[in-house]
Amino acid sequence: MHLPEPIPAPGICDSRTEPTCRETAPACGAGAGDSLAFGIVPIHHQLLVAFSYSNRAMRARTRQCGLMPGQPKVLEHLALHDGCTQKEIAQSCVMDKSTVTSVLGRMEDAGLIERCSKAGDRRVVAVFLTEKGRSAASDVLDCRSEVDDIAWQGLDTDERRRLSHLLDQVIRNLQQHEQEDRA
Repeated sequence: MHLPEPIPAPGICDSRTEPTCRETAPACGAGAGDSLAFGIVPIHHQLLVAFSYSNRAMRARTRQCGLMPGQPKVLEHLALHDGCTQKEIAQSCVMDKSTVTSVLGRMEDAGLIERCSKAGDRRVVAVFLTEKGRSAASDVLDCRSEVDDIAWQGLDTDERRRLSHLLDQVIRNLQQHEQEDRA
């Protein structure tokens, strides 16, 4: 198997492939390597980098609100789906069951949520925001808006809509592949 040439991090010049890239392009190396034959950076790498920056920005903001990792995305989900089940939270937040159980336990201890058995089926537990949880969810949504505003800079409404649509398609593709692998 032939391995592609390493891709320099954005803003770092790789003198082996782009000796004058600092003058011509601040993010040199985007077209290096066999896997980049069409000048397209691997989507996995772009998604990884975008997630890392977005996640760090959210973590920094939500940490100031006193929230622990995992809690902001659960609060975000519950802000729109109060009274949903742990299974629904796990699916929406892309978390495994044990992680959701642990995060919800800490959130319940902190007074952010309460869990109640659903009427008609006591085995199914619904998760509800408390007043404190609603306030924290509002803070998370404000943090999300700040981070989104940063990420959307330089993109007009049509570009934002198109990017959102394309990312939805990428997610569907990866979900379908994962489901096929499980079958």
